Amino acid sequence: MIRINLLGESAVQDNSGKIFVIAYGGSVALLIVVLLAVQQLIASGVSDLTMERDQLKKQLAALEEQTTEVRDLEKRKLELDEKLGVIAKLKLSKKGPVRVLDEINVAIPEKVWINDMKEVKGQLSISGIALDNPSIVEFMKNLERSPYFLEVNLKETAQAFMVRQRGRSRQSSSAKTSKPGKGSGSDLDAPYTLKRYDDLSPEEQQAFDTDKPGYGNRVRSFTLQCTISYMGLPKVAALVQEPADSKTEGKKS
Repeated sequence: MIRINLLGESAVQDNSGKIFVIAYGGSVALLIVVLLAVQQLIASGVSDLTMERDQLKKQLAALEEQTTEVRDLEKRKLELDEKLGVIAKLKLSKKGPVRVLDEINVAIPEKVWINDMKEVKGQLSISGIALDNPSIVEFMKNLERSPYFLEVNLKETAQAFMVRQRGRSRQSSSAKTSKPGKGSGSDLDAPYTLKRYDDLSPEEQQAFDTDKPGYGNRVRSFTLQCTISYMGLPKVAALVQEPADSKTEGKKS
């Protein structure tokens, strides 16, 4: 069969379909490659995070173990501090009162003697008798000079009478009456009873009103309230002053 080209031009072949197919396939392939790369990156990141998590778990376990050890050590330290505190209190309970009593014995004047002492939580109450008010004042000043007495206050004082137990021998009543620790040889060595004026019999009141000899002596009863420290002067203050003194000496030198 004979074909005749009436247009007089060569025929043009259409390749747009092939190009579209090729471009589509290339884009799909590129997308797959990108997805594989992203998946690989995600898998690598998950692996790194998993390893980091495992390391953090190990570190946390080690810290928890150390924390437990620290808590155990703190608990043992507290128990040890409590035991040391008990030992210190026992030592003070043995030595402290002895030193306080020794200080009182040194501080008491000739015309003062003590009838009773009571101590409650560092507060010492001293009740006694003095021949006059100046002796009480002297006793208080002597106590204030002691490092074991932080504060001394006169709680009560009143006039009283040492009434002689007439008709009774000294030997029979000496065990029942208080005597001054010092100043032996005075009339107070005889058997006496301490009484207030209202407790005196009419005969005794008249005798003391007229200063009749042989019935007894006028005295002053007193009660002191003292704040004591079995440690003496605070050692912390001494420790604080030492560095300051050393610095001053260093500057002078």
